[in-house]
Amino acid sequence: MATEEQFQTITECPLFSEISGKALFAVLEALEQRQYAARETIVRKGDPSCGVHVIVTGLVTVYQAHGAKMLRLASLERPQPLGVFGALRGGPRTATAVAETDTITLWIGREALLDALDRQPESWRGVAMYLADQAVRMAETEEALLRDLRHRLARLLLRLADPLTGAVPATQQDMAEMLGTHRSALQPHIIAFRKVGAVQAGHPMVINRRKLLEFV
Repeated sequence: MATEEQFQTITECPLFSEISGKALFAVLEALEQRQYAARETIVRKGDPSCGVHVIVTGLVTVYQAHGAKMLRLASLERPQPLGVFGALRGGPRTATAVAETDTITLWIGREALLDALDRQPESWRGVAMYLADQAVRMAETEEALLRDLRHRLARLLLRLADPLTGAVPATQQDMAEMLGTHRSALQPHIIAFRKVGAVQAGHPMVINRRKLLEFV
């Protein structure tokens, strides 16, 4: 039987904002409490998405590989859920989550979760609201990552360029590897630089130092 703390955690979790009655009882009956030590991986990108965690105590950081770098996407704490997208669609995990501190979660398997939600169709409204909120957050994160890469690329070009001629003695592939990303990720930013005359295409690429400084 679920404890009072578990009941409060589930009812406060945004994923279950519209759940009640038999559906809520089914969720509570299916819960498993899990414990993770600080720096322990809770879920790993590419692993099967077999359920959802709801954080009871502790702090969890979600990471996504971006080239050779691991970028922090989010920090989660009670009563936020973890692994919702993968569990609902049944695909592999799309990110890695690590316990930053000793952490306790409540885990519910995918089939038990879907069964509980189906018992009360209106509970899917809460799921939809949660997913919509996450979509907005993901868009904001992606925009921030794009801005960060543009700034980093501009700084790299300024550092590499010959101080007299502005010529850059590195290929786009070289620069992508220096920034820990892929060449294709640099293309939109180089195009943006070219539109305002901050760089000239060619071999080698040539920068306009004054205009490129506007991106730093």
